[in-house]
Amino acid sequence: MIRRFFLALFLFCFTLPLLATEKLNIYSVNYPLHYFIQQISGSLTKPVFSLPDTIDPAFWQPTISDVQAFQQADLILINGACYAKWIETVSLPRRKMINTSKSFKEDYIHEKKKATHNHGTDGDHSHSGIAFTTWLDMHLANQQARAIKDALVKKLPEYTQNLENNYTSLSKDLIELDNHWKKLFKRIQEQTVLASHPIYQYLARRYQLKIQSMQWEPNTYPDEQEWRALISYLNKHPINFMLWEDEPLNKTKERLKQLGITVVVFSQAANKPEQINWLGVMKRNTKLLEQALNESGIVK
Repeated sequence: MIRRFFLALFLFCFTLPLLATEKLNIYSVNYPLHYFIQQISGSLTKPVFSLPDTIDPAFWQPTISDVQAFQQADLILINGACYAKWIETVSLPRRKMINTSKSFKEDYIHEKKKATHNHGTDGDHSHSGIAFTTWLDMHLANQQARAIKDALVKKLPEYTQNLENNYTSLSKDLIELDNHWKKLFKRIQEQTVLASHPIYQYLARRYQLKIQSMQWEPNTYPDEQEWRALISYLNKHPINFMLWEDEPLNKTKERLKQLGITVVVFSQAANKPEQINWLGVMKRNTKLLEQALNESGIVK
């Protein structure tokens, strides 16, 4: 009996350090948050983001096994602003959920217009209610990153300095983007810009843009009624640029070009891109916008 006791005690003491060093599983509802946790925690945690790359995370519908995986997470990073409505329909441990936009919830943008459409396999949905692409405002994205850092410090206080240093590095990237975008968008603040979808609300507010949103899909050619509506709008509001979340069809681009409109792909990067990370996508957005502005001859 005594031998068994000491053997059990030995095994407990031997496995305790292993348990103590087990990495935290941290789940995110979209790729921007996943990228932030990767940059801030480094190798200290195990970030998980396993949504299919063909799905818009905002309108993803998880399976039972997906929900169970989230329930077992050590932390769940949510975007707030009514993003990923599925989290309101399932039972998730609230003490594990970190609302990364909670600090600026009073600044959420409320949409009045309601238009239902679909994104391929995502099904019908609308963009009414609260606008949720908060991370396209680099100032707000920085606050979301800080919320993640603060949550990690509480979980891993012994690594506070590492987490602070990593957050500072990420914050520097976000501030640089913010300053660059202020200069670029200032060049077109006096004119209206078209958008393929109503996803640029926070971008527009931060960088003082006048945006007219459509409901056009990148992989679908607009019907003639939609073209007539656009032409009618252009007769009253001359427009030179149109922001798209993804590359539209060539024939769509060609017809827009005939109308004097330059297509600028400005991705929200809500899901994981194939070859580059979130910051890489934002830098590519910057490059494409800068190129379009330079070719147009608009200087300010």
